[in-house]
Amino acid sequence: MLWQKGKRAASSIPPRSVVELLVEMLEPYKGRVFDPCCGSGGMFVQSEKFVADHQGRLNDISIYGQESNQTTWRLAKMNLAIRGIDSSQVKWNNEGSFLNDTHKDLKADYVIANPPFNDSDWSGDLLRNDGRWQYGTPPTGNANYAWIQHFMYHLNPGGQAGFVLAKGSLTSKTSGEGDIRKALVEARMVDCIVNMPAKLFLNTQIPASLWFLSRNKANGNSRKRTEEILFIDARNMGHLINRRTLEFSEEDIKKLADTYHAWRAAPQPPEGGVKSTQISDLKVRIPSVLYSANPSLYEELKIKAEEMRAKPTESEKVLWEKLRNSQLGIKFRQQHIINKFIVDFCSIKSALIVEVDGEIHNNQIEADAERTRILKQEGYKVIRFSNNEVLNNIDKVLNRIKEASQPPKGGERSLIEDVGDSNKSPLGDLGAYEDVKGFCNSASIERVAELDYVLTPGRYVGLPDDEDDFDFNERFTKFKAEFEEQLKEEEQLNKIIKENLAKIELKVE
Repeated sequence: MLWQKGKRAASSIPPRSVVELLVEMLEPYKGRVFDPCCGSGGMFVQSEKFVADHQGRLNDISIYGQESNQTTWRLAKMNLAIRGIDSSQVKWNNEGSFLNDTHKDLKADYVIANPPFNDSDWSGDLLRNDGRWQYGTPPTGNANYAWIQHFMYHLNPGGQAGFVLAKGSLTSKTSGEGDIRKALVEARMVDCIVNMPAKLFLNTQIPASLWFLSRNKANGNSRKRTEEILFIDARNMGHLINRRTLEFSEEDIKKLADTYHAWRAAPQPPEGGVKSTQISDLKVRIPSVLYSANPSLYEELKIKAEEMRAKPTESEKVLWEKLRNSQLGIKFRQQHIINKFIVDFCSIKSALIVEVDGEIHNNQIEADAERTRILKQEGYKVIRFSNNEVLNNIDKVLNRIKEASQPPKGGERSLIEDVGDSNKSPLGDLGAYEDVKGFCNSASIERVAELDYVLTPGRYVGLPDDEDDFDFNERFTKFKAEFEEQLKEEEQLNKIIKENLAKIELKVE
């Protein structure tokens, strides 16, 4: 049906800021990235951009995709080709991912996708006994939970998925969807749910949410979080770029991604905060949270840190080449802000700072000693290397970093921040995660079960769910007017595209 095709097209073009958010939260530094409904290839382009922006190796990721619309698939191939991205594993067939899974043996490290919302024309009646339905057979009238299980089927044992889905999937109990959602929660697959604001998607008014799933929530790269789910309500975030369209700013994306990363990386402070007398018992490290203590200084340091990342010294380049992408089994950050300093390299999880000193440091021995003293007070171990050590004996340097990153005997060294007045911002890049009323909440699986496995973030963070009651005549009239206006805009855009295509001269060799 034409309506079905229109719905599919509308939801196959995710807004740029939503794609950026998905990629920033998942952090696909290395491995196989899969999008089984890849549209024009936006998820792949943003994944490659993420790796490049974070100084990773583009060759460390490979992309796999499938698209059922041949015109859209050709756009994806062109989109990737002009950026020099290998698209050999981006496939087309008109049957689609459910009926003809082109990559049926693929087990990916990451699935990033924006499937059609509430698709009723997915041939579900032909797939009732399909092996992909490990958590329950999805209803024939809605493909939402078929997509979720298709994504899970294609993840390797440590894989992660991030995708956009209609918000109704968080609460629906139609035709067994509630039972599938319960099975996913009880299997400890659901990692994080983000409630999205309205008006993000240009061509659909269907409310959206982001799902993040993980096949191994106890993996070594992050803390064990099998008994928790993070809920984030972003309904009040974003800004209007015109009357009908909203988008996330870079600051919004950073806040959301940092919150998720902080929750994954470090344990929550206990209720009531951490008293000084508790520190020795809990064996914790206490980093500072500069952002909320001195926002203006933090902003100045952030700009300077970005400049330093763009122009590293030769020894910093050499060491970062060995530390980035968790190559030592430890996640390091480059030019990171701690207290009032920008440190060269920092591992939040290991509470370890690595400094590389040039000749200028020969004249600031006392200042460096004071800096180290303050950083140690903040709970970090600090080790220093000269430029010559890094350039001439990198293996010895790396061995020492590995040794320094190990927890001391007698207990695991974890990371938790002071929860005094300075801890008001959930910016995980600067410290431990903390629940923020109205924004984020780390809920136990028991709590989710109490709420009958409904996953709307508002119920957990303390905000009311959106009202379901509405005036049909008023809503229909509004949508009809908007749709007619969008048809006019589509006609104008098609005309412009045709004119631009006519200007392209193809050289025949």
